[in-house]
Amino acid sequence: MHIPTFYQKFIAFAVVLLTIGGCSSPVEHDEDHFDAVGVEVTTEDGDLLASYSGGTWSFTSGDALHLHPGDDLDVRIRFVQGDGDRVELPTSGAELTLEVEVLDPAVAQFAAHDDHGHFEALTAGETNAIIRAMHGGHADFETNPGLPVEVVDDAH
Repeated sequence: MHIPTFYQKFIAFAVVLLTIGGCSSPVEHDEDHFDAVGVEVTTEDGDLLASYSGGTWSFTSGDALHLHPGDDLDVRIRFVQGDGDRVELPTSGAELTLEVEVLDPAVAQFAAHDDHGHFEALTAGETNAIIRAMHGGHADFETNPGLPVEVVDDAH
């Protein structure tokens, strides 16, 4: 039986729509996805430095993470879930991992360790650090805008 070209195209289009719709259906909740609503950046001792919620960063002091060239600030990054739980993700070896991308690595860098990370200030300037909860090669949560990082050289 021969199916006219119009119907072949219609069927192919319908299959594409169903495939796309099945991947992004708002009705179904994918239990495998990480449902964070915010981020907290603390010192290793647990003192809050910055928090992110609703697309806005708040700081305990100032309007950015302030560093000086040569500073090496150890931090813990925790994702805040809708129920208020704080979750610290490993940087590798798990299904869900922490990723921190410093947008201008000439100003500062982030190095991850098993249970914490650190910002290293390299030269005076400003940058942002995007913090992500990675799952299966994509971000389940991402700070946008990134964490403001300012490196100030007081000697000049």
